[in-house]
Amino acid sequence: MSIGIRLLCSGESAKASFADAVLLLASRGVTADAEYDVNEYRVFLDSDAKIIAVSVGSADDVDDLFSAIRLEFQKLSARNHRAFAAALNSAVHAFRVESFSANVLPGYAALSPGVPLNQQQSLLDAWENHDFGVHAIVGVLDDRGKGFLYLIARPRSGGVWVHKVGHSGVTAIGHGSHEATFWLGYRRQHSARLLEESAYHAFEALQIATQKPGCRANVEVVLAIGDRTFHLTPEVPEAADCPISLSRLATMFGEYGPRQLTAANDIER
Repeated sequence: MSIGIRLLCSGESAKASFADAVLLLASRGVTADAEYDVNEYRVFLDSDAKIIAVSVGSADDVDDLFSAIRLEFQKLSARNHRAFAAALNSAVHAFRVESFSANVLPGYAALSPGVPLNQQQSLLDAWENHDFGVHAIVGVLDDRGKGFLYLIARPRSGGVWVHKVGHSGVTAIGHGSHEATFWLGYRRQHSARLLEESAYHAFEALQIATQKPGCRANVEVVLAIGDRTFHLTPEVPEAADCPISLSRLATMFGEYGPRQLTAANDIER
């Protein structure tokens, strides 16, 4: 199973007028059961383009999508919500066209010089329903250091594929995302909370969401704050000047976490 959680939070001061840190926690539950291994999560950190992201989907598709996003962000002359949304929508549309052309169009009769009348509606329906099989959460900081989160996901009924995450600053994807979101709501997580508290809430949520039979969490953390980025893994749980660490989060979980992780709606403290 794979899950990614992204949070906006106040990195260095409770007096900040906006969320100035973007925090990503991702986990792949390590298990021998193939049922949980359908989709892999991937973590992306591009210091030049100033993007951090987590995705769930097939590895090849994920790499192609983030290559397109990276190229669009490298073109930006200003960093603000309008520019971010335009860049992400352009990259996602281009990738979706490429995916549709490679995976759907070959199933239709030759379309040159035009689409046969008896295939036009079928082709339009196929385009509207085409899912390229990747869900992702992208985090960026604007020119002022304000954090933004964007969810890339298939719309329920038409509409856009890129969604700005609201004022709560919380979103999750992958297996276990509903349990994780429930727990973050229980902890009243929001974008005004400080970094360590926010990181701990997300760490708790990952531990709860990955409590499947024979499964254990394998957590990664990516943080963007100011002009700094950090990537923590089980192999590298701490980094110089990083204000959080996996070691500290694990210790806090042992002290403050739920005592029995049976289900998100049946938790004993």
